[in-house]
Amino acid sequence: MTRALIAAALLAALARPATADLPPGRMAVMGGLRSFQGDAGDDYTTNFVYGPEGGYQPGRFGVHGTLLLGYFDTASEKAITSRTLIVQMSFALRGTVSFGPETPLYASAQAGLDIFRSGEPMPVEDGERSYIGPGVGAGLEIEIPPVVLSLWARYSVMVTDVQGLNFLFSIGTGG
Repeated sequence: MTRALIAAALLAALARPATADLPPGRMAVMGGLRSFQGDAGDDYTTNFVYGPEGGYQPGRFGVHGTLLLGYFDTASEKAITSRTLIVQMSFALRGTVSFGPETPLYASAQAGLDIFRSGEPMPVEDGERSYIGPGVGAGLEIEIPPVVLSLWARYSVMVTDVQGLNFLFSIGTGG
């Protein structure tokens, strides 16, 4: 029954005339999975990340920022503790295109800078806890006023030992 109601709501949203653009200012909460790549991927497991996102996008282009938090378990015996907290801030320029004037579905791409900090050295042998690197992402967004739902795939802190894939879902609103 619940699935049928959700499907009917999505179909109703797709059938109505869409606004020209998404809300220019937005706040959202997001959550999803982060999987470390490279050297840190050998030491730390995939785990859940969560946090707020905000941005200003008055047209097709705008700026967005994200703060992600998460706890990650380590498989390395050299680690000081078995679990560490990570904090990742992302600042990005984002571009968005609509799938059509009658469809409230949008495709977005972003590129920017990621700042990463962990409570434990990552990877364990390097002894580093802070990293800065570029990040890119692509996502799909649907507007069901006053809510915007998003699915994102992001490759963050590229060209560092803590680079990783983030698969995120967000729910937000704006005006």
